[in-house]
Amino acid sequence: MKSLDVKSMCLRVVTLLVFVWCVAAFAGNRRTTLYESSTAKLQALEPKFRLLNYSSSSQKESALSIIEQLASAYSTLHLREKSSDLYSKAVLIRQHLKLSTASASVALASELQYMGRYEDAIAVVTNETRKKQLTPGVESVLLRQEAQLLDCQGKSFAALQKTMRAKNLDKKSGSSGSIADLIQFLRLLRKVLIAETVSKSIPSAIHDRLVREWEDMKQYLIDSGTFNDPLQMPKSLVRGLRTQPWHSFEEVSKPPAFNEYASLISLLEEGSQNLLSEFRLLDTQNLLEREEECIHDSKYGSWRVFMCNAHWFERVDDRGCSLSSPIACSIMQHAQDKLTKMGSLSKVLRVGYSAVSGQAHLHAHCGTTNAQIKLHLALFAPINRETGIPCARIRVANETRFWKTGKVFVFDDSFEHEVWNACDQDQVENKDAQRVVFQLVISHPELKEEDGPWLSAEREEL
Repeated sequence: MKSLDVKSMCLRVVTLLVFVWCVAAFAGNRRTTLYESSTAKLQALEPKFRLLNYSSSSQKESALSIIEQLASAYSTLHLREKSSDLYSKAVLIRQHLKLSTASASVALASELQYMGRYEDAIAVVTNETRKKQLTPGVESVLLRQEAQLLDCQGKSFAALQKTMRAKNLDKKSGSSGSIADLIQFLRLLRKVLIAETVSKSIPSAIHDRLVREWEDMKQYLIDSGTFNDPLQMPKSLVRGLRTQPWHSFEEVSKPPAFNEYASLISLLEEGSQNLLSEFRLLDTQNLLEREEECIHDSKYGSWRVFMCNAHWFERVDDRGCSLSSPIACSIMQHAQDKLTKMGSLSKVLRVGYSAVSGQAHLHAHCGTTNAQIKLHLALFAPINRETGIPCARIRVANETRFWKTGKVFVFDDSFEHEVWNACDQDQVENKDAQRVVFQLVISHPELKEEDGPWLSAEREEL
């Protein structure tokens, strides 16, 4: 198996969610098309799967194709348990047929990572890396996946070491690595350097070398034009758009940067109470999902989301928005109507709820692209009852702000941002310490018709 095939599969599986959310909402019926194509594949393959016979090698080969296609369809629809079970079967069949297990192992580890089963995922990857005669390309992919898993566990320095080994293997094979690989390395390097508990445990000589490497690479990326700012390193950067971390201000003398924001801010703030009621209902119905991104330290607190126009929902309206969140879907439609009536080029990409519990920390990271802007409506922002200070805060680039219940933030998440919720249930009224926001994501107001291919470019990059 070619190493490029394995690398392509790894990147595709790991970043599928981000790409689909953007594309699905941007192009109306694509969400439905993706769901329908995946369910059609399931309907075609599941009967065949139930009739599979594994008694001979030729039958195993035929079964392998069906199993891997079925696992991929389950993964697309977020049926993680089913997809991981099938990828496990695929690994065993490949072993029996003496075929490469790398691609199936990468896919299996990714599914386990999405479910938060980091130890199990690491076991799959390390079992693969122990095999002899791995090509440098395949070993590099496996090391980077192991680095992601270690990072999910809070072992950022160990993750950085794995990534540096992968970089060395890329050099040996004559590969420069992808932009996604570079961003992963830079994020880990910066994370190690700014984490006091980690940096103090590193020998000073190594720490100084890492600092020099960060500074040199940062300067090279700016000088070469790859990025504009060391704190703005998205996977996809569209040139010519106004770039600033924050687009709205509370001071009357500093209005929002674009007229679109003022209109949308009013819409969101007026719907705050209804949206909070809908969130409470979704929470009661256990419809919020564990956030799958590995930027949350799972040892402390939780991060849960409900993406209203996610592609894997079965019950949706004609806009691809979940029937479980009619208020959010109505807000989404009204937001698009406002943008259309004012002649704005902006389009609503996605909407959803996000709940970060007390003591949670979302590590510093950059969003996927600068071609989108996020509006955060704080539905519930807990306050420390003793100090009167809000518990939850967000840093975007070099400025930190606190969420305030009923108020909206507008920011560019392609800049590095980080989230903390400092309170626990004993420090707030009614023992409710979770920060709850409603998120409305729109395309950048300066994104012109001719800039439309940014989605295609993002598809290629991911």
